[in-house]
Amino acid sequence: MLRPIDRRSLDETLPLLQRGFPHAPAFWAAGLDRLKRFQSPDPDAPAAYLLDVAGRAVGVILSIASQRTNIDGSTRSVVNLSSWFVDDEHRWRAPRMLQQLTADDDTLYTDLTPTVPVQSLIERLGFSRWTEGTLLFPLPLFALGRSGDAHVVPFASLSADSLPAPVKGMMADHAALGCLAAALWDGARLHPLIFSRMSRKGVPIARLLYAEDRSVVKRHLAAIARFLLREKTVVLAMSADRSERTPGSFFTQRAPPTFYKGTMNTSAIDHAYSEFVFLQI
Repeated sequence: MLRPIDRRSLDETLPLLQRGFPHAPAFWAAGLDRLKRFQSPDPDAPAAYLLDVAGRAVGVILSIASQRTNIDGSTRSVVNLSSWFVDDEHRWRAPRMLQQLTADDDTLYTDLTPTVPVQSLIERLGFSRWTEGTLLFPLPLFALGRSGDAHVVPFASLSADSLPAPVKGMMADHAALGCLAAALWDGARLHPLIFSRMSRKGVPIARLLYAEDRSVVKRHLAAIARFLLREKTVVLAMSADRSERTPGSFFTQRAPPTFYKGTMNTSAIDHAYSEFVFLQI
């Protein structure tokens, strides 16, 4: 039986998460606390599911739900799946578990950090590959390029009506969770951007969490690089395909490919309200 867990009851998932993943208890406690503080449009929407067999929890998956607003003003649900673990003796139940969780045709499902075994499974269950790996941009190099009229406006400096209210709300949510929100002015319009901050071997990195179009980001890297350097990061990491590599950038598959199921603008980056935010991985 799949048992939904709302944000208020997320502590029930701790024993399975600690059993399934090599992270310190403090890692999960902090991540689940951030998730519990998230003001979801529907506070009763499941934030996780437990797989119960004979009254015992043998599996867990986080199902972080959020909403996006379409061009026509309608909304759609996005569910980010992460931290999926099932005890070895019940691993055969995993495909059915995922089928049940992703049965709504009107919802977009994403999996941004699947393990290698999970990648092959979710492709069989209707998920499509979104991006192959990660592009890394050394910001001091790209900051030397021409930017023309393009520049980046910090979130705190945006006027009240500069972007649609749902987009501003998403940016405010992420700023409150420690992310970096801003908007790129390309000479014609503003493009919302959200970054998370991370560090690898002491190198401060900005991971792109949200952008409407990766090609716009690449076209205006000089302006974005100058902004991120002022924010004391020196590398930009963006999910992408190998074919999108530009001179001066580096492609790596050290991070897993990303996947989606549902209707998706595949040129976008939409890792909002994901484990990159709440678990800060």
